[in-house]
Amino acid sequence: MSAAGWWRRQGPWLLGAAVLAAGAVAGPYFDRQREFRIQRAEAARAVPAGAWGRYAGAEWRLRGVTVQDQAMLPRDLQLPGNARVLLAELEIRPDPTAAGESNVARCTLRLRDGRGRSWQSAPEALLTYVRRAGLALDCERPRDRPVGQPYVARLPFLLPDDVAPAALRLELQLFPLPPEDVEPPGTYLDMALPGGR
Repeated sequence: MSAAGWWRRQGPWLLGAAVLAAGAVAGPYFDRQREFRIQRAEAARAVPAGAWGRYAGAEWRLRGVTVQDQAMLPRDLQLPGNARVLLAELEIRPDPTAAGESNVARCTLRLRDGRGRSWQSAPEALLTYVRRAGLALDCERPRDRPVGQPYVARLPFLLPDDVAPAALRLELQLFPLPPEDVEPPGTYLDMALPGGR
């Protein structure tokens, strides 16, 4: 029996085995990609400008984002020449339960523009400014506010000056993530800015 004859007889079986092996590898991969796309689409809860969004035992509302006047910033704050500081005002109404209060404390805010760029709140370059100005580093209730009452968290961002505030959206998520019985994994709020996109 020649080698060419053997390949001719076994060719269909080998081709079938190769197709099945490729399907066994590619099938779960594409299934996982589809599942990921579905979860990401459902994970974002869009909140219109000025509206309340419910998330992790609290209601959240973005009151606005303001650009801070450079002259009002401390002189020793060494920022890049093309940088500016934006201040996001977030109103929070935690549920009157211990879980509602503790869930909201560790928020992570991120401003995103339409070009896929993002900036996290309270970057290290602004820590001195945050302490001097009495701004928040997270969404924890201020000590002087009674438990269960709404309060406002003001969180700073450092952005380049080529970003128009109207082109931004605010994403809010809590870390560590809330328990699965409170929120599905990966859920976050996608908040529109007043006058934004």
